[in-house]
Amino acid sequence: MRKVELTMNEQVKYETIKKVADGLMLKSTAEVKLGITRRHINRLLVDYRNGGKEIFRHKSRGRKSGRATDNKTKRKIEKLYLSDKYCDANITHFTELLVNHKINLSRTTVSSILREKDIISPKAHRKTRKRLAAELKAQLNDKLPKQKEIEIAEKIITIEESHPMRPRAKYRGELLQMDASKHFWTNSEYWHLHTAIDDASGDLTGAYFSKEETLDSYYYVMQQTLVNHGIPHKILTDYRTVFNSNSKSIKHGEASPLTQFGYMCKQLGIELECTRSPQKKGRVERAFGTLQSRLVTELKIRKITDIEQANKFLESYVLEYNSQFGTKVNLNTSVFETPPPIDEINLHLRFYLKEQLTKGITFVSKRITLCRLMRMVKAFISLVGQRF
Repeated sequence: MRKVELTMNEQVKYETIKKVADGLMLKSTAEVKLGITRRHINRLLVDYRNGGKEIFRHKSRGRKSGRATDNKTKRKIEKLYLSDKYCDANITHFTELLVNHKINLSRTTVSSILREKDIISPKAHRKTRKRLAAELKAQLNDKLPKQKEIEIAEKIITIEESHPMRPRAKYRGELLQMDASKHFWTNSEYWHLHTAIDDASGDLTGAYFSKEETLDSYYYVMQQTLVNHGIPHKILTDYRTVFNSNSKSIKHGEASPLTQFGYMCKQLGIELECTRSPQKKGRVERAFGTLQSRLVTELKIRKITDIEQANKFLESYVLEYNSQFGTKVNLNTSVFETPPPIDEINLHLRFYLKEQLTKGITFVSKRITLCRLMRMVKAFISLVGQRF
Protein backbone atom coordinates (compact mmCIF):
# COMPACT_ATOMS: atom_id res chain seq x y z
CA MET A 1 0.00 0.00 0.00
CA ARG A 2 1.39 3.38 -1.04
CA LYS A 3 2.31 5.72 1.80
CA VAL A 4 0.28 8.96 1.79
CA GLU A 5 2.18 12.08 2.91
CA LEU A 6 0.14 15.02 4.14
CA THR A 7 0.96 18.56 5.12
CA MET A 8 0.41 19.69 8.72
CA ASN A 9 -3.03 21.19 8.01
CA GLU A 10 -4.10 18.18 5.98
CA GLN A 11 -2.96 15.85 8.77
CA VAL A 12 -5.04 17.79 11.35
CA LYS A 13 -8.10 17.60 9.09
CA TYR A 14 -7.58 13.85 8.50
CA GLU A 15 -7.22 13.03 12.21
CA THR A 16 -10.30 15.10 13.13
CA ILE A 17 -12.55 13.51 10.49
CA LYS A 18 -11.22 10.04 11.43
CA LYS A 19 -12.25 10.62 15.06
CA VAL A 20 -15.72 11.75 13.97
CA ALA A 21 -16.05 8.66 11.75
CA ASP A 22 -14.95 6.40 14.65
CA GLY A 23 -17.43 8.05 17.02
CA LEU A 24 -14.69 9.64 19.17
CA MET A 25 -15.61 13.26 18.41
CA LEU A 26 -18.86 15.16 17.87
CA LYS A 27 -19.50 16.92 14.56
CA SER A 28 -20.07 20.20 16.42
CA THR A 29 -16.60 19.90 17.99
CA ALA A 30 -15.07 19.20 14.56
CA GLU A 31 -16.79 22.30 13.16
CA VAL A 32 -15.14 24.51 15.77
CA LYS A 33 -11.72 22.84 15.50
CA LEU A 34 -11.53 22.97 11.69
CA GLY A 35 -13.55 26.18 11.24
CA ILE A 36 -15.83 24.66 8.60
CA THR A 37 -19.58 24.09 8.28
CA ARG A 38 -21.57 20.99 9.21
CA ARG A 39 -22.33 20.44 5.53
CA HIS A 40 -18.63 20.31 4.71
CA ILE A 41 -18.03 17.93 7.65
CA ASN A 42 -20.61 15.54 6.19
CA ARG A 43 -19.02 15.78 2.76
CA LEU A 44 -15.56 14.97 4.15
CA LEU A 45 -16.98 11.99 6.06
CA VAL A 46 -18.46 10.53 2.86
CA ASP A 47 -15.18 11.06 0.98
CA TYR A 48 -13.15 9.54 3.83
CA ARG A 49 -15.30 6.39 3.95
CA ASN A 50 -14.96 6.00 0.15
CA GLY A 51 -11.35 7.01 -0.40
CA GLY A 52 -9.58 6.86 2.95
CA LYS A 53 -6.60 9.02 3.85
CA GLU A 54 -5.79 9.78 0.18
CA ILE A 55 -8.72 12.20 -0.21
CA PHE A 56 -7.07 14.72 2.15
CA ARG A 57 -4.03 15.11 -0.08
CA HIS A 58 -4.26 18.13 -2.39
CA LYS A 59 -4.81 16.97 -5.98
CA SER A 60 -2.52 19.61 -7.53
CA ARG A 61 0.53 18.80 -5.43
CA GLY A 62 3.54 18.10 -7.58
CA ARG A 63 1.85 19.51 -10.68
CA LYS A 64 2.56 22.80 -12.40
CA SER A 65 -0.11 25.41 -11.81
CA GLY A 66 -2.35 26.21 -14.74
CA ARG A 67 -1.84 29.90 -14.00
CA ALA A 68 1.96 29.69 -14.04
CA THR A 69 3.87 31.66 -16.68
CA ASP A 70 5.26 29.36 -19.36
CA ASN A 71 9.00 29.17 -19.97
CA LYS A 72 8.72 30.74 -23.43
CA THR A 73 7.16 33.89 -21.99
CA LYS A 74 9.76 33.98 -19.21
CA ARG A 75 12.61 33.85 -21.73
CA LYS A 76 10.94 36.57 -23.79
CA ILE A 77 10.59 38.85 -20.73
CA GLU A 78 14.22 38.30 -19.78
CA LYS A 79 15.43 38.94 -23.32
CA LEU A 80 13.36 42.13 -23.62
CA TYR A 81 14.58 43.54 -20.31
CA LEU A 82 18.23 42.87 -21.13
CA SER A 83 17.85 44.47 -24.56
CA ASP A 84 19.20 47.96 -25.20
CA LYS A 85 15.63 49.22 -25.58
CA TYR A 86 14.44 48.43 -22.04
CA CYS A 87 17.60 47.96 -19.96
CA ASP A 88 17.27 51.39 -18.30
CA ALA A 89 13.60 50.95 -17.29
CA ASN A 90 12.63 50.08 -13.73
CA ILE A 91 10.45 47.01 -13.14
CA THR A 92 7.19 48.94 -12.76
CA HIS A 93 7.75 50.87 -15.98
CA PHE A 94 8.90 47.72 -17.78
CA THR A 95 5.72 45.90 -16.70
CA GLU A 96 3.64 48.71 -18.20
CA LEU A 97 5.61 48.53 -21.47
CA LEU A 98 5.14 44.75 -21.74
CA VAL A 99 1.51 45.43 -22.71
CA ASN A 100 2.89 46.59 -26.09
CA HIS A 101 4.20 43.02 -26.54
CA LYS A 102 0.83 41.48 -25.52
CA ILE A 103 2.18 40.33 -22.15
CA ASN A 104 -0.20 41.20 -19.31
CA LEU A 105 1.39 40.26 -16.00
CA SER A 106 1.59 41.88 -12.58
CA ARG A 107 4.67 43.77 -11.44
CA THR A 108 5.29 41.11 -8.76
CA THR A 109 5.27 38.30 -11.34
CA VAL A 110 7.65 40.14 -13.67
CA SER A 111 9.96 40.96 -10.75
CA SER A 112 9.97 37.29 -9.65
CA ILE A 113 10.81 36.12 -13.18
CA LEU A 114 13.76 38.51 -13.37
CA ARG A 115 14.91 37.73 -9.84
CA GLU A 116 15.31 34.07 -10.86
CA LYS A 117 18.14 35.35 -13.07
CA ASP A 118 19.44 37.72 -10.34
CA ILE A 119 18.11 40.76 -12.20
CA ILE A 120 16.61 43.58 -10.11
CA SER A 121 15.30 47.06 -10.85
CA PRO A 122 17.85 49.90 -11.15
CA LYS A 123 15.60 51.68 -8.61
CA ALA A 124 15.49 48.79 -6.13
CA HIS A 125 15.50 49.68 -2.43
CA ARG A 126 18.70 49.40 -0.46
CA LYS A 127 17.19 46.54 1.57
CA THR A 128 16.56 44.54 -1.62
CA ARG A 129 20.06 45.20 -2.95
CA LYS A 130 21.61 44.20 0.37
CA ARG A 131 19.62 40.95 0.53
CA LEU A 132 20.53 39.97 -3.04
CA ALA A 133 24.20 40.80 -2.47
CA ALA A 134 24.20 38.56 0.62
CA GLU A 135 22.60 35.69 -1.33
CA LEU A 136 25.18 36.00 -4.10
CA LYS A 137 28.09 36.16 -1.65
CA ALA A 138 26.78 32.99 0.02
CA GLN A 139 26.91 31.24 -3.35
CA LEU A 140 30.59 32.16 -3.68
CA ASN A 141 31.36 30.03 -0.60
CA ASP A 142 30.31 26.92 -2.50
CA LYS A 143 32.64 25.10 -4.85
CA LEU A 144 31.73 26.45 -8.27
CA PRO A 145 33.43 26.50 -11.67
CA LYS A 146 35.70 29.50 -12.18
CA GLN A 147 33.47 31.00 -14.88
CA LYS A 148 30.42 30.72 -12.61
CA GLU A 149 32.27 32.48 -9.79
CA ILE A 150 33.16 35.33 -12.14
CA GLU A 151 29.54 35.67 -13.25
CA ILE A 152 28.29 35.78 -9.64
CA ALA A 153 30.99 38.27 -8.64
CA GLU A 154 29.91 40.59 -11.46
CA LYS A 155 26.28 40.45 -10.27
CA ILE A 156 27.03 41.59 -6.72
CA ILE A 157 25.57 45.08 -6.39
CA THR A 158 27.21 47.92 -4.48
CA ILE A 159 24.91 49.31 -1.80
CA GLU A 160 24.36 53.04 -2.25
CA GLU A 161 23.71 55.59 0.49
CA SER A 162 20.23 57.11 0.65
CA HIS A 163 19.03 60.29 2.29
CA PRO A 164 15.62 60.84 3.93
CA MET A 165 13.42 63.47 2.28
CA ARG A 166 11.99 66.38 4.27
CA PRO A 167 8.20 66.93 4.56
CA ARG A 168 6.45 68.45 1.55
CA ALA A 169 5.22 72.02 1.42
CA LYS A 170 1.56 72.39 2.43
CA TYR A 171 0.22 74.32 -0.59
CA ARG A 172 0.69 74.10 -4.34
CA GLY A 173 2.85 76.98 -5.54
CA GLU A 174 4.33 77.54 -2.09
CA LEU A 175 7.73 76.20 -3.21
CA LEU A 176 9.19 75.20 -6.58
CA GLN A 177 12.49 73.34 -6.83
CA MET A 178 14.42 74.05 -10.03
CA ASP A 179 17.50 72.35 -11.44
CA ALA A 180 19.01 70.77 -14.57
CA SER A 181 20.27 67.23 -15.13
CA LYS A 182 23.19 66.46 -17.46
CA HIS A 183 22.62 62.98 -18.78
CA PHE A 184 22.78 60.74 -21.87
CA TRP A 185 19.07 61.19 -22.57
CA THR A 186 19.79 59.66 -26.00
CA ASN A 187 22.74 57.62 -27.23
CA SER A 188 24.09 60.50 -29.29
CA GLU A 189 25.27 63.14 -26.77
CA TYR A 190 24.78 64.74 -23.40
CA TRP A 191 21.75 66.97 -22.99
CA HIS A 192 20.64 69.09 -20.07
CA LEU A 193 17.05 68.63 -18.93
CA HIS A 194 15.84 71.77 -17.13
CA THR A 195 12.85 71.21 -14.87
CA ALA A 196 10.82 72.83 -12.10
CA ILE A 197 8.79 70.69 -9.69
CA ASP A 198 6.11 71.75 -7.25
CA ASP A 199 7.18 70.62 -3.78
CA ALA A 200 3.64 70.04 -2.46
CA SER A 201 2.15 68.03 -5.33
CA GLY A 202 5.27 66.60 -6.98
CA ASP A 203 4.01 67.87 -10.37
CA LEU A 204 6.44 69.05 -13.01
CA THR A 205 5.52 72.65 -13.86
CA GLY A 206 7.92 72.85 -16.81
CA ALA A 207 10.62 70.92 -18.66
CA TYR A 208 13.02 71.82 -21.44
CA PHE A 209 16.02 70.16 -23.15
CA SER A 210 19.12 72.06 -24.26
CA LYS A 211 22.74 71.17 -24.94
CA GLU A 212 23.99 73.37 -22.07
CA GLU A 213 22.57 74.63 -18.78
CA THR A 214 21.67 78.21 -19.72
CA LEU A 215 19.50 81.11 -18.62
CA ASP A 216 17.27 81.01 -21.69
CA SER A 217 16.49 77.31 -21.00
CA TYR A 218 15.35 78.21 -17.49
CA TYR A 219 13.29 81.00 -19.03
CA TYR A 220 11.48 78.40 -21.15
CA VAL A 221 10.71 76.43 -17.98
CA MET A 222 9.48 79.60 -16.27
CA GLN A 223 7.27 80.45 -19.25
CA GLN A 224 5.60 77.02 -19.05
CA THR A 225 5.17 77.45 -15.28
CA LEU A 226 3.66 80.93 -15.53
CA VAL A 227 1.31 80.08 -18.41
CA ASN A 228 0.10 76.67 -17.14
CA HIS A 229 0.13 77.23 -13.38
CA GLY A 230 0.77 80.81 -12.30
CA ILE A 231 3.27 82.78 -10.24
CA PRO A 232 4.81 80.68 -7.42
CA HIS A 233 5.60 82.07 -3.98
CA LYS A 234 9.20 80.79 -3.79
CA ILE A 235 11.81 79.06 -5.97
CA LEU A 236 14.68 76.95 -4.56
CA THR A 237 17.76 76.48 -6.77
CA ASP A 238 21.46 75.74 -6.53
CA TYR A 239 24.27 78.32 -6.57
CA ARG A 240 24.82 78.51 -10.32
CA THR A 241 25.64 81.96 -11.68
CA VAL A 242 22.29 81.88 -13.48
CA PHE A 243 20.61 82.35 -10.09
CA ASN A 244 23.28 83.90 -7.86
CA SER A 245 26.13 86.30 -8.56
CA ASN A 246 29.39 84.70 -7.42
CA SER A 247 31.54 87.75 -8.17
CA LYS A 248 34.73 87.91 -6.08
CA SER A 249 34.57 91.71 -6.07
CA ILE A 250 31.62 91.64 -3.64
CA LYS A 251 32.79 92.64 -0.16
CA HIS A 252 31.75 90.81 2.99
CA GLY A 253 28.37 91.98 4.20
CA GLU A 254 27.35 93.47 0.86
CA ALA A 255 24.27 92.16 -0.92
CA SER A 256 24.95 90.24 -4.14
CA PRO A 257 23.81 92.04 -7.28
CA LEU A 258 20.75 90.53 -8.93
CA THR A 259 21.25 88.19 -11.86
CA GLN A 260 18.96 88.26 -14.87
CA PHE A 261 16.89 85.45 -13.36
CA GLY A 262 16.91 87.12 -9.94
CA TYR A 263 15.67 90.41 -11.40
CA MET A 264 12.85 88.54 -13.19
CA CYS A 265 11.83 86.96 -9.87
CA LYS A 266 11.89 90.36 -8.14
CA GLN A 267 9.67 91.88 -10.84
CA LEU A 268 7.11 89.06 -10.41
CA GLY A 269 7.31 89.04 -6.60
CA ILE A 270 8.91 85.56 -6.38
CA GLU A 271 11.24 84.79 -3.47
CA LEU A 272 14.46 83.19 -4.75
CA GLU A 273 16.59 80.99 -2.47
CA CYS A 274 19.86 79.28 -3.40
CA THR A 275 21.37 76.28 -1.62
CA ARG A 276 24.63 74.36 -1.90
CA SER A 277 23.09 71.18 -0.47
CA PRO A 278 21.53 68.77 -3.02
CA GLN A 279 19.61 67.12 -0.15
CA LYS A 280 17.70 70.34 0.54
CA LYS A 281 16.17 70.20 -2.93
CA GLY A 282 15.76 66.43 -2.84
CA ARG A 283 12.34 66.55 -4.54
CA VAL A 284 13.79 67.61 -7.91
CA GLU A 285 16.81 65.32 -7.47
CA ARG A 286 14.45 62.37 -6.91
CA ALA A 287 12.40 63.42 -9.93
CA PHE A 288 15.55 63.28 -12.07
CA GLY A 289 16.10 59.71 -10.89
CA THR A 290 12.61 58.79 -12.09
CA LEU A 291 13.03 60.67 -15.38
CA GLN A 292 16.43 59.14 -16.10
CA SER A 293 14.87 55.72 -15.57
CA ARG A 294 11.69 56.23 -17.62
CA LEU A 295 12.19 59.13 -20.04
CA VAL A 296 15.30 57.62 -21.63
CA THR A 297 13.32 54.50 -22.47
CA GLU A 298 10.33 56.50 -23.76
CA LEU A 299 12.59 58.50 -26.11
CA LYS A 300 14.26 55.29 -27.24
CA ILE A 301 10.94 53.60 -28.03
CA ARG A 302 9.84 56.58 -30.14
CA LYS A 303 13.30 56.76 -31.81
CA ILE A 304 13.68 60.42 -30.85
CA THR A 305 17.28 61.60 -31.23
CA ASP A 306 16.72 65.26 -32.16
CA ILE A 307 16.52 67.81 -29.34
CA GLU A 308 13.66 69.74 -30.97
CA GLN A 309 11.58 66.55 -31.28
CA ALA A 310 12.40 65.73 -27.65
CA ASN A 311 11.16 69.13 -26.47
CA LYS A 312 7.96 68.67 -28.44
CA PHE A 313 7.47 65.25 -26.85
CA LEU A 314 8.00 66.77 -23.38
CA GLU A 315 4.80 68.80 -23.78
CA SER A 316 2.68 65.64 -23.61
CA TYR A 317 5.03 63.65 -21.36
CA VAL A 318 4.89 66.23 -18.54
CA LEU A 319 1.11 65.73 -18.36
CA GLU A 320 1.57 61.94 -18.35
CA TYR A 321 4.22 62.18 -15.61
CA ASN A 322 2.04 64.39 -13.42
CA SER A 323 -1.01 62.13 -13.78
CA GLN A 324 1.05 59.11 -12.68
CA PHE A 325 3.40 60.55 -10.04
CA GLY A 326 1.61 63.68 -8.80
CA THR A 327 0.21 63.43 -5.29
CA LYS A 328 -3.23 64.72 -6.41
CA VAL A 329 -3.40 67.41 -3.69
CA ASN A 330 -6.54 69.53 -3.43
CA LEU A 331 -6.50 72.09 -6.21
CA ASN A 332 -8.14 74.59 -3.84
CA THR A 333 -5.02 74.57 -1.65
CA SER A 334 -2.99 76.53 -4.19
CA VAL A 335 -1.09 79.77 -3.65
CA PHE A 336 -0.14 80.19 -7.30
CA GLU A 337 -0.98 83.79 -8.20
CA THR A 338 -2.75 84.68 -11.44
CA PRO A 339 -0.06 85.32 -14.08
CA PRO A 340 0.02 88.42 -16.31
CA PRO A 341 -0.94 88.17 -20.00
CA ILE A 342 1.45 86.33 -22.30
CA ASP A 343 2.79 89.61 -23.71
CA GLU A 344 3.86 90.76 -20.25
CA ILE A 345 5.32 87.34 -19.44
CA ASN A 346 7.54 87.58 -22.51
CA LEU A 347 8.66 91.04 -21.40
CA HIS A 348 9.70 89.72 -17.99
CA LEU A 349 11.61 86.81 -19.57
CA ARG A 350 14.19 88.97 -21.33
CA PHE A 351 17.86 89.93 -21.10
CA TYR A 352 18.86 93.27 -19.55
CA LEU A 353 22.16 94.71 -20.83
CA LYS A 354 24.11 97.90 -20.14
CA GLU A 355 25.01 99.34 -23.52
CA GLN A 356 26.87 102.46 -24.57
CA LEU A 357 26.30 104.44 -27.78
CA THR A 358 29.66 105.46 -29.30
CA LYS A 359 30.43 108.24 -31.73
CA GLY A 360 30.40 105.69 -34.53
CA ILE A 361 26.69 105.04 -33.79
CA THR A 362 27.42 101.51 -32.53
CA PHE A 363 26.41 99.80 -29.30
CA VAL A 364 29.12 98.55 -26.94
CA SER A 365 28.47 96.14 -24.09
CA LYS A 366 31.15 94.87 -21.69
CA ARG A 367 29.37 91.65 -20.77
CA ILE A 368 27.88 90.35 -24.02
CA THR A 369 29.66 87.65 -26.02
CA LEU A 370 29.00 86.27 -29.48
CA CYS A 371 27.53 83.05 -28.06
CA ARG A 372 25.27 84.97 -25.73
CA LEU A 373 24.20 87.28 -28.54
CA MET A 374 23.26 84.25 -30.67
CA ARG A 375 21.19 82.83 -27.79
CA MET A 376 19.45 86.19 -27.38
CA VAL A 377 18.57 86.31 -31.07
CA LYS A 378 17.30 82.73 -30.98
CA ALA A 379 15.18 83.44 -27.90
CA PHE A 380 13.81 86.64 -29.47
CA ILE A 381 12.82 84.84 -32.69
CA SER A 382 11.14 82.10 -30.65
CA LEU A 383 9.14 84.57 -28.57
CA VAL A 384 8.09 86.52 -31.65
CA GLY A 385 6.98 83.28 -33.30
CA GLN A 386 4.85 82.36 -30.27
CA ARG A 387 3.25 85.79 -30.25
CA PHE A 388 2.37 85.91 -33.96
